[in-house]
This record gives sequence, C-alpha cells and structure tokens, in this order.
Amino acid sequence: MNTRLISPVTDNIDKQRTYREQMGRYKRAMQEGLNFEAMLISYATIEDRLLSMLYHMAFRKNRKTLDPLKTTKSYYLQIVETYKAYDENTSLGLKSITSKMKIIRCSLKWVATTTDDYAQNKFLRVLKKQFEGMDIDGL
Repeated sequence: MNTRLISPVTDNIDKQRTYREQMGRYKRAMQEGLNFEAMLISYATIEDRLLSMLYHMAFRKNRKTLDPLKTTKSYYLQIVETYKAYDENTSLGLKSITSKMKIIRCSLKWVATTTDDYAQNKFLRVLKKQFEGMDIDGL
C-alpha cells in the first residue's frame, strides 16, 4: 500500500510537462462542468508553488519533508510575530495552506515595510534583496 500513485518530478523539463498535463486536465474539467475536480487541480498547483517558494526562502529543510530549517526558523518566527494579523496565531506549521500563506504574506509585509539594511545579518540581507527583486505589487 506504500506504492506512490504519482511519481515525483525529476527535473525542470519533467516539471514543465507535468504542469502542462495538469493545465490540460484543468481545462477539460472546466469544459465538462467538473468544477470540483478543477478546484482540486488548482489547489494542488497552489500547494506545490507555496512549498517551492518556502524551500527557496530557506524555510524548509529540503524538498522531501515539511520540516523547517532550524537555522532560519527563528527569523521567520520573529517576522510572523511582527507582521501577522492580530487574530492569527504565530505557529509556523506547514500542514495547512493557510499556514504556508501566512509565512509568505508576513515575509512580503516585512520586505515592504522594513527600512533596515541588515548589514550584520547575511541571511536577512540576502532574503530581503531576493524579495525586492520580485514583482511584489503583482501579488
């Protein structure tokens, strides 16, 4: 029963092919009025992109687990505590889509509002520079 139904993506060409297939399935589902299936395909794509972004933000230890990277977790905890909505908790779990979105949203708020150049902290300096290179206004 431990057999994977979906084989993991091995490289960028495989990832592109997989996304193309999923987009085709999404379009067919919408044309056939299978809205729930289309929603599940969209949800899976969003989950994949959020996990990828958290990996590239050096929040996740590796692509195979949901464990946070111990050396950067404290930075993200501080960012989330500072920039979360008043009614949100400060947990940094990766099991729900809202938790993943909270970490990214708080990080984007941090970049947009902080004026510190973080000269003494290489990780925060590089993270801020990478975020500033993104089209944050488009998000």
